Amino acid sequence: MYYVYNEEDATDTAKMYCIQGMLVNPALVEDESRIPHLEDNGEPAWGKIAEKLVDVWNSKEHIVNANNIAPCNFMGYYERMIVELSAKGSVYNGLAESLTSEVASIDNNRQQVFGVSSDEELTNMIKYQNAYNAASRYINVVSEMLEHLVTRM
Repeated sequence: MYYVYNEEDATDTAKMYCIQGMLVNPALVEDESRIPHLEDNGEPAWGKIAEKLVDVWNSKEHIVNANNIAPCNFMGYYERMIVELSAKGSVYNGLAESLTSEVASIDNNRQQVFGVSSDEELTNMIKYQNAYNAASRYINVVSEMLEHLVTRM
């Protein structure tokens, strides 16, 4: 016996079919002559194995998903799988771009609300500077008038 089927158990990853759970039969590792390369009649077994592989490769019995139930061979299965992955990738890429632009828009709105407008600040600075200069001149004029009054009396 060359292949042993072990029932899968979703709660135990050691019993799931994945790369982790695969191992080479230790008997084959010790003695590679146990690999079947001859039929019982002495003819090479690789010819029949290759024919079976070609038949499996060309058989149209594979279905990619429930939305597309037309059976296909391995090459068709691979093509359909790539098309579906690219379509999903395109959708997610569009969604990511949309969300990125939405984030930029929200950030710009936040900056407008909380940000400082340099033009507005410059205008206010010039206005307050002129007001300070006018108040300073007024105080100087009042001071000169008081000095003139005090010296004349």
